[in-house]
Amino acid sequence: MFSASLLHFFIANFVAAIYYGASRKLRFLIEHPLVCGLFYGNGRGVGNESHRFAALRSPRPRPVHSQGSASSYIVHMIVIGLPVAFSVRRFAK
Repeated sequence: MFSASLLHFFIANFVAAIYYGASRKLRFLIEHPLVCGLFYGNGRGVGNESHRFAALRSPRPRPVHSQGSASSYIVHMIVIGLPVAFSVRRFAK
C-alpha cells in the first residue's frame, strides 16, 4: 500500500516537473492554461491507459472497460492537467 502511494506521488511530481520544464521554452503553456492543461491531462490519461495494453500480453490479462477508460481520461484532464497548468502559470513568473 505504501509503495503504491509513494509511486503515485513520484509520478505526479514528475508530471508536474515535465510541464514546468516545457513551459520554460513553450510560453503558450503559461498563457493558455485551460486548454493546455486539458490537453496535458488527456496525454497523461493516454500514458496511464497504455499500461493496460501492455497487460494484455501478460498470461492473465485484465479486462479493459471502455467506460472506465473514458472516465480515466476525464479525471486526468480535470484532476491532473488543470491543477498542474494553473499552478505553473501562477508560480512560473
